[in-house]
Amino acid sequence: AVVSTQSTGETKLDDIEFKVSETNVHIDICQSDMFAKTEALVRDNSHLEAKISVQAASLEQSEKFLKESHENIEILHGTIAELQERVAVLQSQGGHQNTG
Repeated sequence: AVVSTQSTGETKLDDIEFKVSETNVHIDICQSDMFAKTEALVRDNSHLEAKISVQAASLEQSEKFLKESHENIEILHGTIAELQERVAVLQSQGGHQNTG
């Protein structure tokens, strides 16, 4: 009876050790899978950061161009106003005379 209890105990111990080693293998697989996924995320993240950086530079250029365009429009408005004043002066001096 003692021998059978001992062998049953050993069998249970063997079962437990087998399950533990199986679990360890599973944990290793999960860890390496997580590591691979994390690496992929880091890679994707750096690609996204590069894209964002390019888009930010592009946006900066667009804003600069827009600002310059606004400044040019203001200059044109000023020029148009000056020309209208000159036309008004010429008209008040007696009609459309060619000064060429």
